[in-house]
Amino acid sequence: YLVFLRSGYNVPIWLHEGIAKYEESRWRSPEGGQLTPSSESLLASALKKNDLVTFSQMEPTFAKLPSSAHGALAFAEVNMAVKYLVSRGGFQTVINIVDRLAKNPDYKKAIREELGEPYESFEKKWIAWMKKQPLRQLEGVEWVGLKVKRGDDDNEDTMEHPHGGKDSMLYRYTRIGNLLREQGRFEAALIEYKKALQLDPQSTILLNRTAHMYIMTADLETAEKLLKRADELNPGVYPSIYKRLGIVYIAKKDWAGARKYLEMSADINPFDPEVQHMLAKVYTELGEKELLEETQKKIAILNAPGRK
Repeated sequence: YLVFLRSGYNVPIWLHEGIAKYEESRWRSPEGGQLTPSSESLLASALKKNDLVTFSQMEPTFAKLPSSAHGALAFAEVNMAVKYLVSRGGFQTVINIVDRLAKNPDYKKAIREELGEPYESFEKKWIAWMKKQPLRQLEGVEWVGLKVKRGDDDNEDTMEHPHGGKDSMLYRYTRIGNLLREQGRFEAALIEYKKALQLDPQSTILLNRTAHMYIMTADLETAEKLLKRADELNPGVYPSIYKRLGIVYIAKKDWAGARKYLEMSADINPFDPEVQHMLAKVYTELGEKELLEETQKKIAILNAPGRK
């Protein structure tokens, strides 16, 4: 919205999305442009194969790219494009380009005038710069594809699992684990999830669900290790990872640790009443009266009549 206010419809989709992606984590960190391990790995692989999504292919919308993987790669690329521009002259360089576009929608001209070199030179230098970055290509690390959640779904992960078709053993173990978990047969579900995790040890979803079963079978130490590994692979994506870490730390009576992770979960999904109730308990234990009052108001809203 702010980009639109500054230059109307003149900013090309790659730069518009790149600015948004670069700024996405700035409220938590002074440096923007961080890539998740999955995006980093996807970009590293594409650079190695010289198989990037071009800026022209991104027009008029990322939604028209051939697959979700292409979309994920495009987001990683434009994030790094803005990061490269920032490396050339600070974030003011990006602002200057946007301001130039407010007068003329020709982004190649805007970049040429701002950087003092042909647009083609910018593109070549950006790709060469990306290839020099210490991008990790991690075998088996999943990219995260979003799935729309129905209103009556529980608070489980809302992501698609990209690995393994329906005929694979990975899918079968995961599916059986899911069914057993839904029936409350947690020890049996744990056995199936562990089988699946052996086949796909880098899966954030499987790490998260296996950790959940460890919590339900009272092995909090193992659950904590798996949850932290899941968070390393896809930080800031799954609120349930932080919710479960909060459960682990409450069990250990580590109220400061529980507060950290539950607040992270609530930052992503503020509408989970279980998280808000746990935060109320944590704030009570820490003597945080103002935060407790705010949380109790949120709980009252979530419990209001007519809200499902």
